[in-house]
Amino acid sequence: MPIAQPNKTILQRKLSNSPRFDNTIAQHSGRWAQTFVASAAETLGLSLTMGRRHALRSKAQDLPAILSDISMFIWADGPDGQSAFVGLDAAFLSAVLEIQTIGRVVGRASTHRPPSPTDFALVAPYVEAVFNRAGTQDIITSGLRPRRQLPHLDAVLQALDHHDTTVSVMSFRLADTDVTGRCVVGYPQPKQTSSARDPSKALATLCPELESLRSDLWVELHKFPTTLSHLKSLKVGDYLVLPSDVLGAVRLKSGENGPTFDAELGKAGSRRAVRLMALGDEVPVYTDTLAADVAEDPAPIE
Repeated sequence: MPIAQPNKTILQRKLSNSPRFDNTIAQHSGRWAQTFVASAAETLGLSLTMGRRHALRSKAQDLPAILSDISMFIWADGPDGQSAFVGLDAAFLSAVLEIQTIGRVVGRASTHRPPSPTDFALVAPYVEAVFNRAGTQDIITSGLRPRRQLPHLDAVLQALDHHDTTVSVMSFRLADTDVTGRCVVGYPQPKQTSSARDPSKALATLCPELESLRSDLWVELHKFPTTLSHLKSLKVGDYLVLPSDVLGAVRLKSGENGPTFDAELGKAGSRRAVRLMALGDEVPVYTDTLAADVAEDPAPIE
């Protein structure tokens, strides 16, 4: 009869019960930890002492148990389609913020306050330094950059598109305190598909004319409610004031019943472009208040 091991964490039990993974993944956890330590010293002046670290390939349904104590999720992607995420628990996040704001680590992490856009702005350069160093050491593809903060674990799963994920989990002692912080870095494994299992490829084989049919795509910048009287008052030359985060909340649609993608508006060279971020839902997002009032003294539109 096996002896129960109640002191093991959920992650430790999954590691001990899962098939052995190759040495490359196991070595990556140590190399990732060294990257986090070196980048913290160089970018923040923050000293980290490596503690426990683990690496595994996780099914999508197992990620919530592994990431349950993570406070901030940061999504990164690169020019070749590679993507990854970094997760920081409350103690690690607090240390990164404190060293930049008050110059020392106090170790008073708050698990109740959700991370703010300002927190993301302070953490993003450190995460970018981690990915840059990892890229030069061939731990991961070069060129990854932090693009956005994911608000919760469900958003991480959606961004991963429920792929199997390679995850490295690391613990660190923060500065000269007795506080331990935890961070996670993960990236999706590509799904193996075949034309026999892909309905769109099978249909294209049976009816190749389908691939030459045309469809409309349109980019939706923002939707908002208004009144008929406001609509009637609009005239050529009026400005509509949109929310400050509108460029990162663009939607790309294909036909009335086609797929919808979350996207962000940017530039590709000298031209405007949209980057597809994730498969969206079909429910339009509206603001609670009238966001598009006519501006009397608008800023120039560049």
